[in-house]
Amino acid sequence: MRNNKIVGLSLNGSLKKAGVTFYTKNGQTIMRVARSQQPMRRTREQFVARQRMRHAVAMWRPLKWAGEPLLGYGRFLSLMRRVPAVFLTENQHISGVTLLLPGMPVSDGVLPVVEQWLGMVEGTSALLVEPGSLEMRSGDKLLLYRAQQTFHFDTPRVAITRREVESSEWVVDGDRVALVDESFGDTLSGWALVHTRGGRCSSQGVVTCCTYYQQFTTEEALLTAAESYGGIIAA
Repeated sequence: MRNNKIVGLSLNGSLKKAGVTFYTKNGQTIMRVARSQQPMRRTREQFVARQRMRHAVAMWRPLKWAGEPLLGYGRFLSLMRRVPAVFLTENQHISGVTLLLPGMPVSDGVLPVVEQWLGMVEGTSALLVEPGSLEMRSGDKLLLYRAQQTFHFDTPRVAITRREVESSEWVVDGDRVALVDESFGDTLSGWALVHTRGGRCSSQGVVTCCTYYQQFTTEEALLTAAESYGGIIAA
């Protein structure tokens, strides 16, 4: 369909629901019916990949709120492929559900990885560090990330904060050093200590004892989520 004279109207784009596309060619506005000949694919593998991507995209926002990210957006999405896949229904995605996952990346850089784990020091919860993995120089900083599984009006969401660690906070425990505080025993929190030196940093992921996410990793969760999107088909 062609219209050689249209006054006060310039259209370029598409009306998805109507299946109509408008574009301009040689001064003429042309309308075509937009129909894809490629059927929508919803195999199990494709659905799992899309679920990973949706959750990773949603997790980028709370990481940004914590401060200028220590890795790029594309790299963050790539590293999120290494953490457990979680399956959320369409409504859960729309409502903004995010889940605290072990190993979630908070930084990516060239400095040596800081070996760290959760434990106890004299009966108090602590974040323990292998001293040999942390070589501090003048001007270096340590940034402590905390990721918390919160519930906003019963909607699970991850909140992330970060702060600089002061040298006075460290406790020596035998051949280890540690940050000691009862908050490290919170089973709905995860932690990551990042070594920074100028514009460089260590590559760190969250260490956590949180298991809340596991209910979203089951076969039942996958099938329930898939059904909300129209189900999955055989490859």
